[in-house]
Amino acid sequence: MPRGARRGKVIPFTLLKRQHSYQSHYETGRSFYSQGSFEDAIRHLRRAAALDRRDSNSRMHLGLAYAAKGDYESASTYFKKGVELNPKDADGYYHLGMSLFYSSKIREAIQAWKKGAALEPDDLNFHLALSESYFILGDINRSKHHVELILAEDSNHVEALNLKGRILLQEGESSAAIQVLQKAVKIDRSFAASYVNLGVVYIQSGFWDAAISFFKKANRLDPQNTEALVNLGHALWHKGEPHKAIEAFSQTVKLDPEDKEALYFMGVVYVELKLYKDGERCLKQALLLDPNFSDAKRELEKIQSKIKNNLGGEK
Repeated sequence: MPRGARRGKVIPFTLLKRQHSYQSHYETGRSFYSQGSFEDAIRHLRRAAALDRRDSNSRMHLGLAYAAKGDYESASTYFKKGVELNPKDADGYYHLGMSLFYSSKIREAIQAWKKGAALEPDDLNFHLALSESYFILGDINRSKHHVELILAEDSNHVEALNLKGRILLQEGESSAAIQVLQKAVKIDRSFAASYVNLGVVYIQSGFWDAAISFFKKANRLDPQNTEALVNLGHALWHKGEPHKAIEAFSQTVKLDPEDKEALYFMGVVYVELKLYKDGERCLKQALLLDPNFSDAKRELEKIQSKIKNNLGGEK
């Protein structure tokens, strides 16, 4: 040892743990996600993803965090990257399909779910999602095919029974639809959608009182169910109770300010009551949400013509 060198214990060289490692950011991001702090979750998960560009888990959790915020476009981007990195992740394809579905990219969602179903053919969630999507696209045969696959495995599957009821109604089989939906109600009396769908069947059959009863039941079970409320308003309107109909449509819009159908129907009912200014306001709001909403545009032109010619009768 050189003269004058400091004597003492030699400190061994060791690998220092990186304070901000991939695992640290990943676990922190997951923790924030579970707490509902999605912005913080995204910040840490993006850092984790940057530190490990081959990791699919961080991408999947980023997708979930963006989806929880309602940003389905960003969610789709991360889910796509996740399944690219791990093509055997059936859950990844399910989440990708959901984010695409809520982005109104239904055909792309179907392709994602078909890939997931190929990996997990016994997962009924894929078949339910596919059936719902095909139904929306008007492909009733494919929708029915997936519903029957579900019911072959589980004859008491409430959501599949509801979808089958809607398919039967679409095919003009109202009596059969009622039987299927009544079975769904008996299996689970707390499932609001069954009552909504029964109400829709009765609306199409012209049984307004029965329809109103079922929509009210659905609303009691699920006060946030806007489908129950807008259909309740529709039934009340046709039964000849316009003021109650407006109450139902107004409640729908409070829960979902972007429900253009509720705004449109509310505007039409106001017109019937000769409250043209209120009708004009509702229809303008509907058109702000969808400038191509032709029915709303046509009704608005009629109202504005009456207001211009001072035929509205309003003070």
